[in-house]
Amino acid sequence: MKRALSLLLACVLALALLSACGGKDAATGGVDTSCKVYFPNDQASDLRADTAQIPDTEAAVTVAYAQAIVDQLIAHDALPKDSKVLAISKDGNALSLDMDEAFLAGLRQSGSTGESMYLGSMVNTFLDNFNCETVRVTVEGKTFSTAHADYDKPLQAFTF
Repeated sequence: MKRALSLLLACVLALALLSACGGKDAATGGVDTSCKVYFPNDQASDLRADTAQIPDTEAAVTVAYAQAIVDQLIAHDALPKDSKVLAISKDGNALSLDMDEAFLAGLRQSGSTGESMYLGSMVNTFLDNFNCETVRVTVEGKTFSTAHADYDKPLQAFTF
């Protein structure tokens, strides 16, 4: 009887340890996912990286996960406020990211340096977190342009 009780206790402890290491947030029941977020340095001359926790979201090619990443970029002043993800898809090493008009409006108001920092932050963050080589950014399903550039081709990692 003591041996059976000891074995049962050992099994319960093992299950408790496994569930604690499973990445679940006990308070919400959701999954805590970490992602790397790129954002401008203080001089807006290069990008820095930080690890952000995204609770209650599964790391997958979904609008919900992409928006959670965009929200982290906004919190790091690396994207225009109110930017929204409308769609996301991945085909091999290419990611497509469709953004809303608020993103474009903020991009157009940011000047050439701000535009480079915003796009560099977003593209590098999505490349890193979705293990891709290119990101095609569209707005409301269409290519777009600003006073500084036409964005009608997929973008690769930004280096400054």
